[in-house]
Amino acid sequence: MRKLIFAVTALFVSAAMSAQIWVGGSLGFDSKSYPTEGSKTFTEFQISPVAGYALSDVFEVGLAAGFDTQSNIGGVDGRKGSTITVEPFARWTFLNEEKISLFLQGAVGYRQVKSGDNKDNLFQVGVAPGVKIPLNENLSIVSTFGWLGFDKSVGDVKNLSLGLSSKLSFGLYYAF
Repeated sequence: MRKLIFAVTALFVSAAMSAQIWVGGSLGFDSKSYPTEGSKTFTEFQISPVAGYALSDVFEVGLAAGFDTQSNIGGVDGRKGSTITVEPFARWTFLNEEKISLFLQGAVGYRQVKSGDNKDNLFQVGVAPGVKIPLNENLSIVSTFGWLGFDKSVGDVKNLSLGLSSKLSFGLYYAF
Protein backbone atom coordinates (compact mmCIF):
# COMPACT_ATOMS: atom_id res chain seq x y z
CA MET A 1 0.00 0.00 0.00
CA ARG A 2 2.84 2.38 0.84
CA LYS A 3 4.40 1.74 -2.58
CA LEU A 4 1.14 2.64 -4.28
CA ILE A 5 0.79 5.87 -2.28
CA PHE A 6 4.43 6.74 -3.02
CA ALA A 7 3.93 6.05 -6.76
CA VAL A 8 0.78 8.20 -6.94
CA THR A 9 2.50 11.01 -5.01
CA ALA A 10 5.53 10.85 -7.32
CA LEU A 11 3.22 11.00 -10.33
CA PHE A 12 1.47 14.14 -9.05
CA VAL A 13 4.75 15.81 -8.07
CA SER A 14 6.30 15.15 -11.49
CA ALA A 15 3.17 16.44 -13.23
CA ALA A 16 3.22 19.60 -11.10
CA MET A 17 6.92 20.19 -11.76
CA SER A 18 6.43 20.04 -15.54
CA ALA A 19 3.24 22.07 -15.48
CA GLN A 20 2.95 25.69 -16.47
CA ILE A 21 0.29 28.17 -15.40
CA TRP A 22 -0.96 30.75 -17.89
CA VAL A 23 -3.48 33.59 -17.83
CA GLY A 24 -4.94 35.74 -20.52
CA GLY A 25 -8.08 36.68 -22.25
CA SER A 26 -9.74 37.11 -25.56
CA LEU A 27 -12.02 39.38 -27.46
CA GLY A 28 -14.54 37.84 -29.84
CA PHE A 29 -16.85 38.90 -32.62
CA ASP A 30 -19.64 37.00 -34.39
CA SER A 31 -21.96 38.20 -37.14
CA LYS A 32 -24.84 36.51 -38.95
CA SER A 33 -26.94 37.79 -41.82
CA TYR A 34 -30.53 36.66 -42.19
CA PRO A 35 -31.96 35.99 -45.66
CA THR A 36 -35.41 37.48 -45.02
CA GLU A 37 -36.16 40.99 -46.21
CA GLY A 38 -36.10 43.61 -43.47
CA SER A 39 -33.97 41.49 -41.14
CA LYS A 40 -30.98 43.12 -39.55
CA THR A 41 -27.53 41.54 -39.14
CA PHE A 42 -27.01 39.90 -35.75
CA THR A 43 -23.75 40.95 -34.05
CA GLU A 44 -22.08 39.73 -30.89
CA PHE A 45 -19.05 41.07 -28.99
CA GLN A 46 -17.34 39.05 -26.29
CA ILE A 47 -14.72 39.59 -23.60
CA SER A 48 -13.41 36.47 -21.93
CA PRO A 49 -10.67 36.20 -19.27
CA VAL A 50 -9.08 32.76 -19.06
CA ALA A 51 -6.61 30.83 -16.88
CA GLY A 52 -5.04 27.48 -17.57
CA TYR A 53 -2.61 24.83 -16.51
CA ALA A 54 -0.32 22.99 -18.94
CA LEU A 55 -0.08 19.39 -17.82
CA SER A 56 2.31 18.52 -20.67
CA ASP A 57 3.40 19.84 -24.07
CA VAL A 58 0.20 18.51 -25.64
CA PHE A 59 -2.48 18.69 -22.93
CA GLU A 60 -3.83 21.70 -21.00
CA VAL A 61 -6.87 22.38 -18.83
CA GLY A 62 -8.40 25.72 -18.01
CA LEU A 63 -11.37 27.87 -17.13
CA ALA A 64 -12.82 30.69 -19.20
CA ALA A 65 -15.38 33.20 -18.02
CA GLY A 66 -17.03 35.71 -20.24
CA PHE A 67 -19.48 38.45 -20.97
CA ASP A 68 -21.18 38.88 -24.35
CA THR A 69 -23.45 41.56 -25.69
CA GLN A 70 -25.70 40.91 -28.68
CA SER A 71 -27.70 43.17 -30.96
CA ASN A 72 -30.43 42.44 -33.51
CA ILE A 73 -31.04 38.99 -32.02
CA GLY A 74 -32.81 36.73 -34.50
CA GLY A 75 -32.52 39.47 -37.12
CA VAL A 76 -34.98 41.68 -35.22
CA ASP A 77 -33.94 45.34 -35.28
CA GLY A 78 -33.22 46.68 -31.79
CA ARG A 79 -33.57 43.35 -29.96
CA LYS A 80 -30.61 43.25 -27.55
CA GLY A 81 -29.28 40.78 -25.04
CA SER A 82 -26.36 39.78 -22.87
CA THR A 83 -24.72 36.53 -21.85
CA ILE A 84 -22.60 35.47 -18.89
CA THR A 85 -20.48 32.35 -19.46
CA VAL A 86 -18.48 29.92 -17.31
CA GLU A 87 -16.60 27.30 -19.34
CA PRO A 88 -14.08 24.73 -18.13
CA PHE A 89 -12.09 23.25 -21.02
CA ALA A 90 -9.38 20.81 -22.07
CA ARG A 91 -7.00 21.55 -24.92
CA TRP A 92 -5.14 18.93 -26.98
CA THR A 93 -2.25 20.18 -29.15
CA PHE A 94 -1.85 17.94 -32.19
CA LEU A 95 0.83 20.01 -33.98
CA ASN A 96 3.51 21.68 -31.87
CA GLU A 97 6.17 23.42 -33.95
CA GLU A 98 8.55 26.14 -32.83
CA LYS A 99 6.58 29.01 -34.42
CA ILE A 100 3.02 27.64 -34.38
CA SER A 101 0.83 25.14 -32.55
CA LEU A 102 -2.54 23.78 -33.67
CA PHE A 103 -5.03 22.45 -31.13
CA LEU A 104 -8.56 21.26 -30.49
CA GLN A 105 -10.30 22.68 -27.44
CA GLY A 106 -13.18 20.74 -25.92
CA ALA A 107 -15.41 22.52 -23.44
CA VAL A 108 -18.41 22.02 -21.20
CA GLY A 109 -20.07 25.32 -20.44
CA TYR A 110 -22.92 27.14 -18.74
CA ARG A 111 -24.39 30.32 -20.17
CA GLN A 112 -27.07 32.60 -18.77
CA VAL A 113 -28.68 34.50 -21.62
CA LYS A 114 -30.87 37.58 -21.10
CA SER A 115 -32.90 39.04 -23.94
CA GLY A 116 -35.40 41.69 -22.96
CA ASP A 117 -37.56 40.16 -20.20
CA ASN A 118 -36.57 36.58 -21.14
CA LYS A 119 -33.89 34.65 -19.30
CA ASP A 120 -32.49 31.31 -20.50
CA ASN A 121 -29.97 28.90 -19.01
CA LEU A 122 -27.91 27.06 -21.60
CA PHE A 123 -25.67 24.07 -21.09
CA GLN A 124 -23.31 23.18 -23.91
CA VAL A 125 -20.57 20.78 -24.86
CA GLY A 126 -18.44 21.14 -27.97
CA VAL A 127 -15.08 21.49 -29.64
CA ALA A 128 -13.28 24.35 -31.40
CA PRO A 129 -10.08 24.29 -33.47
CA GLY A 130 -7.39 26.81 -32.61
CA VAL A 131 -3.92 28.13 -33.25
CA LYS A 132 -1.24 29.36 -30.83
CA ILE A 133 1.62 31.58 -32.00
CA PRO A 134 4.37 32.21 -29.43
CA LEU A 135 5.76 35.76 -29.47
CA ASN A 136 8.46 34.98 -26.91
CA GLU A 137 9.06 32.50 -24.08
CA ASN A 138 6.09 33.76 -22.02
CA LEU A 139 3.70 35.57 -24.38
CA SER A 140 1.50 33.94 -27.05
CA ILE A 141 -1.35 34.88 -29.36
CA VAL A 142 -4.15 32.31 -29.29
CA SER A 143 -7.11 32.16 -31.66
CA THR A 144 -10.08 29.83 -32.06
CA PHE A 145 -12.40 29.67 -35.02
CA GLY A 146 -15.77 28.00 -35.12
CA TRP A 147 -17.50 25.64 -32.73
CA LEU A 148 -19.22 22.30 -33.15
CA GLY A 149 -21.30 20.89 -30.34
CA PHE A 150 -24.61 20.44 -28.55
CA ASP A 151 -26.71 23.01 -26.69
CA LYS A 152 -29.37 22.26 -24.09
CA SER A 153 -31.59 25.18 -23.05
CA VAL A 154 -33.59 25.25 -19.84
CA GLY A 155 -35.70 28.29 -19.02
CA ASP A 156 -38.08 30.33 -21.15
CA VAL A 157 -36.98 28.32 -24.21
CA LYS A 158 -36.48 24.56 -23.98
CA ASN A 159 -34.51 22.84 -26.73
CA LEU A 160 -31.65 20.52 -27.59
CA SER A 161 -29.67 21.35 -30.70
CA LEU A 162 -26.52 20.56 -32.63
CA GLY A 163 -24.66 23.75 -33.48
CA LEU A 164 -22.00 24.85 -35.92
CA SER A 165 -20.65 28.38 -35.53
CA SER A 166 -18.27 30.70 -37.38
CA LYS A 167 -17.26 32.46 -34.16
CA LEU A 168 -13.74 33.93 -34.21
CA SER A 169 -11.80 34.97 -31.12
CA PHE A 170 -8.25 36.18 -30.46
CA GLY A 171 -6.48 36.11 -27.12
CA LEU A 172 -3.19 37.11 -25.59
CA TYR A 173 -1.82 34.65 -23.03
CA TYR A 174 1.01 35.05 -20.54
CA ALA A 175 2.68 31.87 -19.19
CA PHE A 176 4.47 31.90 -15.83
